[in-house]
Amino acid sequence: MQIGFERTDDNSNMYIKSEEGKNIIVSEIFVDDIVFGGKEVLCKSFVEKIKHEFEMSMF
Repeated sequence: MQIGFERTDDNSNMYIKSEEGKNIIVSEIFVDDIVFGGKEVLCKSFVEKIKHEFEMSMF
């Protein structure tokens, strides 16, 4: 949420970030997994921001 995501009302594990109403990234967080998808530029930015906070690998 600190980087602009909002939690969805119907799924407490799902977060959405929208820029200018058309560029959207969706992330679902489980115990130690994060699944995300959206515009490539937003996904790359998301990865850069969270890898400073968490140890992670991309599979």
